[in-house]
Amino acid sequence: MFKLFWHQFKAGPWWRFFVMLPFVGAFFLDITESSLVALTLPVIAAVIWYLVFLPDGDVAQAFGLTRQQARRMFLFGAMPAVLLTAVPALIMRHDAVGVLGAGLGILTVVSFFEHALPNGEPKARNGRGTGFCVWGNSLTLSLFWARPLLWAAGAGALVGLLYPLGRYMGNETVRELIAAVPVIVLWFALFQEAGLLPATARSLGLTRKAWARQVVLVSLGVSAVFGLVAGSISLLIDAPLTPILATTAITAFVCLASHALMPSSEFFAMVVPFIFFFPTRLMLDVVNPSAIAEEGVPVLGLASVILAIALLCMALYVTGRVSLAPRSERFSAVLGAD
Repeated sequence: MFKLFWHQFKAGPWWRFFVMLPFVGAFFLDITESSLVALTLPVIAAVIWYLVFLPDGDVAQAFGLTRQQARRMFLFGAMPAVLLTAVPALIMRHDAVGVLGAGLGILTVVSFFEHALPNGEPKARNGRGTGFCVWGNSLTLSLFWARPLLWAAGAGALVGLLYPLGRYMGNETVRELIAAVPVIVLWFALFQEAGLLPATARSLGLTRKAWARQVVLVSLGVSAVFGLVAGSISLLIDAPLTPILATTAITAFVCLASHALMPSSEFFAMVVPFIFFFPTRLMLDVVNPSAIAEEGVPVLGLASVILAIALLCMALYVTGRVSLAPRSERFSAVLGAD
């Protein structure tokens, strides 16, 4: 398995290693005095390390590996990614914030590698494969809707419960992050959802218009479920509803924009959730209701520009004027152009 891991590791674009340099430098420039930086930097670094050690998340499917085989191969990348994420975080902060930051980084690494495991796997030599689970005999429901709806309901429940608890927390950083972390986890779960990827739709013979239609519907449906669950719980606890509604709208935008950009650039599609995480965490500060008024106009302006660009990219892809970016030009490239 190590030979296969080493093969895909070497096949990826070498320039991806330079992306990590700013984050490596950040750990040693002593800028982690801020609790917010100490908590978010390991998470961001974990995502980059994941992309460095596993430049193509589809490698397991491409080689027909079972989940057990893929897990053994991924360990060669996950172990150094965990060490390179957690150790610097603990070196820079020796307190509870450093431990929490390292823990969040480790959780991010494990989540991304676990998500890259194949779902519809072939039969193993000495056992049965898991196969592809179809809900209610509906491929559309299973492929596009099943897991995103579960993620949305779970994240909505966590936000609905954690957001009102912020009023009992004196630390501003913890108060802002406590409800925002489930949101960004939801965003990246949707971003990595295999059923929403344009390459998946193409491999199943779905038209580009069908893929675009499902992306729009899932973005709206998932955000609606998230807002309904989070808002209902918040109302029961008598918490302000406006931040939940704002987060719901941002969730719909992030899901739609990131997937609309994906055919042209996976890297810029991945940047979208990071951009809107910071204003979202400020809006979810239950003690500071004025944050929505302060952040609303800049967020709306930036979102409008990004959404216009994203929809233009999607329109060009749907009409056939552009194709999926060659694998050699994609951020997660590994095996050369299609």
